[in-house]
Amino acid sequence: MTLTIISTKIDICTNEKASHLYRYWLSNLEWKITTLSLMPPNMIAMGNIDPSGEFKNGTPESIRKETLELMSKCGKYDNFVISSGCDIPPLSRWENIDAFFKAVKDIA
Repeated sequence: MTLTIISTKIDICTNEKASHLYRYWLSNLEWKITTLSLMPPNMIAMGNIDPSGEFKNGTPESIRKETLELMSKCGKYDNFVISSGCDIPPLSRWENIDAFFKAVKDIA
């Protein structure tokens, strides 16, 4: 299978080879959905909630909403792994971090 990227951005924080698996971070929700449908199952696609917009500046309600939306659209792909992004910004509220993990647990 060939994955063709046409005029869009793929945010690759890492593409380290580990046990013949490649991991890619996909930034935009529409891009995640399109890319996941084309990726082979041995390529792990990690997607995240906006670290600054939600973890640092959001509310528990807004991060829960974003997490549930992302999981409802991407969670059906076996190679999708939800994440917080490359890092959680300093001064992020613990309530937001807890809301993220609770939403993921509620979906799983």
